[in-house]
Amino acid sequence: MTHAADPIVRIDAIAKSYGTNGSVTWAVRGVSLEASAGELILLMGPSGSGKTTLLTMIAGLVAPTSGTVALYGRSLSAFGERERQEFRAKHIGFVFQNFLLVDSLDVLENVALVKRFAGTRTPIVFLQNVVTDLLLGLKLHPMLAAFGRYVKERYGAEPGYITMNLPVLVSALEQGGIENPIVCANINKIGFRMCGGVEAYREVLRSGRCRAVAMSVLASGAIPPREAIEWVCALEGLQSIVFGASSAGNIRQTKELIERAWGPRA
Repeated sequence: MTHAADPIVRIDAIAKSYGTNGSVTWAVRGVSLEASAGELILLMGPSGSGKTTLLTMIAGLVAPTSGTVALYGRSLSAFGERERQEFRAKHIGFVFQNFLLVDSLDVLENVALVKRFAGTRTPIVFLQNVVTDLLLGLKLHPMLAAFGRYVKERYGAEPGYITMNLPVLVSALEQGGIENPIVCANINKIGFRMCGGVEAYREVLRSGRCRAVAMSVLASGAIPPREAIEWVCALEGLQSIVFGASSAGNIRQTKELIERAWGPRA
């Protein structure tokens, strides 16, 4: 148990090195420190002296090469990755050099904004299409499968892939052992940004080999909303639709069109 007089932060002989035995660079070496509630501590030193590395180790973002870090009486080395993330989210705050604040909010509102996400689950982690399609083009298919395994192991979530090459991607993932993946792809009536063409996409959707999420259903405005949504909602095998809107009115209108075309869905 941590008592009021106990240090909130205690680091003992902490060190961090990079490189191999033949060429080792020490970013931090042999630092010990205690900090209690209400204390203000300044770390001063020239660029490259290890200030940021020390702070990232105290925050549990980087593991030390040697030494121990304890926060609120608990050693960070005793935590698993998920437990350390949850502990950090609950007990540690960051103010970055470039602040990373929402300009339209004041300081208190910025802090409150972060609190809204406390306890939020992340069931799917998506790989952006610029990365997905680059790996496809370079035929680095094992890396797509490796991403899927990493997301499951590290975050306990499902991997999702955003692409403009749905038929090729699904085949590549199957070769890597990723069955029935979640794939978000451009799916629209005119084949806008649909490599392989509309019929190839239809075939993959009908086969049930992926859980498809349609985006760009209006083809950047080339198809009238009602026509676009009625067509995409009639596709066999499509599971979800994602869309962007410029106003609350557009959101309501698009939602109503989808509900009319698709009917009630669980």
